[in-house]
Amino acid sequence: MKNNMDYVLPLYGRAQLDKVKAIRSITGDYIGNIGQQSVFHQQDLFNSKKADKLDLLEIVQGQLKKRTVVKLPLPQCESLTIDADQNLQAFSRENGGLLQRQLQPDGQLLRQRVIELECDLFLVLSASFEQGTELIAVTDLQLEYVTVQPGGQINRKLLITLGTEIYSIWSAEKLEGSCYLFRFTHESGNGWAVLQGGELTSLFITTGDGVYTDRISKEVIDLGDQPVVLSDLTASVAGHYTVQLYEQAPRLETVRTIYLLTKRL
Repeated sequence: MKNNMDYVLPLYGRAQLDKVKAIRSITGDYIGNIGQQSVFHQQDLFNSKKADKLDLLEIVQGQLKKRTVVKLPLPQCESLTIDADQNLQAFSRENGGLLQRQLQPDGQLLRQRVIELECDLFLVLSASFEQGTELIAVTDLQLEYVTVQPGGQINRKLLITLGTEIYSIWSAEKLEGSCYLFRFTHESGNGWAVLQGGELTSLFITTGDGVYTDRISKEVIDLGDQPVVLSDLTASVAGHYTVQLYEQAPRLETVRTIYLLTKRL
């Protein structure tokens, strides 16, 4: 039922509230926190010669204290994460390989190296010049687990041959220990995978409308005969994770069914 009436609710203690400072809207992707600063990454996908920008928002006791805009040195970042030292780990394509750079939050270059790795897509699991770097690489319908040692040595291990083209791979989330969760889209749908200790322990991929099949254990999840969209993966209680899906619809407002699946690692 449509209702055009306005509802007004009292706000008690208004005199004790500080005036909210207006700021320009933030359009970047949130990548994490550095100290008390929330970090947002902005990139012009249509102009590779335009430097990436960071929006650093310093939040103190729930209030915005300072906003700093930082330009990162070219080339543009295909992947940008925050490492254990509270610095940035930036990955870019360069001469058929990957350029890994460690940058300070103000954009100053600390160190860099070129990883001699040719691949169609890559996903950064962890990044460190001292401890080593872990990647998932997609090449010719294959998923590989790649480690780069502090000295630059590269080890590649084939995880699985999918037999379907992967269009994107993202949302790496570390669970417990050396366990990672990530998702992907392919030519027939979407899916997700769990990597533990460098081994693929499960990989669910769409094999029909509303049907996911684990290529490792052969487990089948049947949600009916309607196409579904994989919207999120999150850590759950110890030893578990949650998959969020919803039935495909013309608009989000018309979605009627949401699925929450809790899986054991």
